[in-house]
Amino acid sequence: MQDCGKFEARQISNEAVFSLAREMFSIGNSIKFLVSGNSMYPFIRHNTDMVTVASATLEQVKPLDIVLVCTEDEQRYILHRLIKKTSDDFYMVGDAYSSLEGPLPAKAIIGKVTEVHRFNKRSGTFLQKFGFFYRFLIYIWRFVLPLRPLIIRTYAAFRRKSG
Repeated sequence: MQDCGKFEARQISNEAVFSLAREMFSIGNSIKFLVSGNSMYPFIRHNTDMVTVASATLEQVKPLDIVLVCTEDEQRYILHRLIKKTSDDFYMVGDAYSSLEGPLPAKAIIGKVTEVHRFNKRSGTFLQKFGFFYRFLIYIWRFVLPLRPLIIRTYAAFRRKSG
């Protein structure tokens, strides 16, 4: 696993982060940030996982990619998994949800996740987690959409019991 180094987390507004993101994307760079929110649980965890996002268009993403989307009113940025796309629009869903969002316009996509890193409490560093097993679970997760709430509740209860 790749070591992403130690870092000190600082909280800044979404407007500041994604304004900078658009600038970075325009010159070909990617951004890295700590994820906030539980919509991508259990694959991406709130204040535990860091993602690297690169600029992307609808043509450059495929089903199961995690896309960064800006809402039409530009008030919210959402990181969800692309499930289906056409030439003009797409559907997405958070891993913790069981209903699709869409159709959304192609212009809503501003980037896609290229790396996911999980914070390791023992080492105090972030470790990359896009291994074979992780990708396999994501592939299976796509087909259990109606069962997700039950699976997540069971998984969360198991994690609480195991400490």
